[in-house]
Amino acid sequence: MPEPNQLQGWKQIAGYLRVSIRTAQALEKQGLPVYRGPGEKSPVSAFAAEIDEWRARSMRAPLADAPPDEAATRRRWIRYGLSGIAAGLAAIAGVAGFRRLRWRWTNPPASCRVQGLTLVVYDQDNVELWRYTLPKIMYRSGSPCVFADLSGAGRRDTLLIYAPVNGSVDPSYLVCFRPDGSRRWEYKIKKTVTDNRGRQFSPPYAAIGVAPFRRRGDAAERIALLSIHNYSFPSQLAILDGRNGEVAAEYWHRGHLMHLAVADLDGDGEPELLAGGVNDAPEYKQATLLVFDHRRVEGATPNPGGGSYFRGIAPFAPKHTIFFPRSPVSQGQEFNRVHDLIVQPERILVDVAEGIDEYASPSIVYEFDSRLRLVNITPTDTFLNRLREMQLRGEIPAESPEAVAGRLRQGVRVL
Repeated sequence: MPEPNQLQGWKQIAGYLRVSIRTAQALEKQGLPVYRGPGEKSPVSAFAAEIDEWRARSMRAPLADAPPDEAATRRRWIRYGLSGIAAGLAAIAGVAGFRRLRWRWTNPPASCRVQGLTLVVYDQDNVELWRYTLPKIMYRSGSPCVFADLSGAGRRDTLLIYAPVNGSVDPSYLVCFRPDGSRRWEYKIKKTVTDNRGRQFSPPYAAIGVAPFRRRGDAAERIALLSIHNYSFPSQLAILDGRNGEVAAEYWHRGHLMHLAVADLDGDGEPELLAGGVNDAPEYKQATLLVFDHRRVEGATPNPGGGSYFRGIAPFAPKHTIFFPRSPVSQGQEFNRVHDLIVQPERILVDVAEGIDEYASPSIVYEFDSRLRLVNITPTDTFLNRLREMQLRGEIPAESPEAVAGRLRQGVRVL
């Protein structure tokens, strides 16, 4: 779906400029901000707001088609005008001022990489847009950024979960950068929560997953963020206002929520938020998937009696809660937990690790349709191998994988 104020194709761009398609294509060579996908014949697009700014910087009124004998004069005028702008830029004091102007002439951010202490952000053509020096070395590599239009102006900000190498001393947190690379805001949990047994859990908390989403009718995106306590079980799902990083809503969970996804499951145009992990309360100790209506994120995990696991925070039941049964392989383990969460068209895949270590434990993949009806269960090869080994050692009863899968299917609870 096109972003707000986005012009698709040369016809719409030329129409907005009130010039011919040929003239619009010529203006691209003079700096008209036009975006292209990969490949020579890829479609083009532009943003009306950026075209307006380009015209203002060039001190030009909306263009009309010119007769051939005026073309040379126009090209000279544009060339001299751009030369003047370039000279003005050279006189701007400070690199930040130049960088803020430069990004408007380039593609939006599409990927990033961390190189030592430097965050480098690139466009879709892998052209560098800007750099930022981080306070400490991060343990993450590759492209740990997420991009979102947080202002509703058709430009993408960069969201980075800044995760220093020494996470136990310097837990990760969310940082938002403007399109020009300057910092907009950062978010760290400052709240202390107390559970129903009187245990206090103070900061620091570590940001673990971020997902932008757009409400129906909104131009700007909001942010869903998962954070976990630095040594114990509380987790927070927060909805942040992208303009300033302030908390608009929050939910506190008994257990770790490590995986986050966004999908419109019921097709009403309003997204659902999916958070996967574990409810490690003594009454449950099971892998858990929570599904929230983004308009109702509040309260805390309810206990079986209807109360809250946290003092001073009212119990709240999400739109859906799914519990995944323990398999014979997780016998002796404290709990199983969601290892991965993948949303596909008409399908939701939940990879459940049968053990407390979600990376070292064998897993089972549960497949749901968009109505959260269980469609299929697929044990992984590592799970089948572990099942066979435990049976051969006499640690668990001998039974077929099909029988185990059938029992697990019956044990899935969708609330």
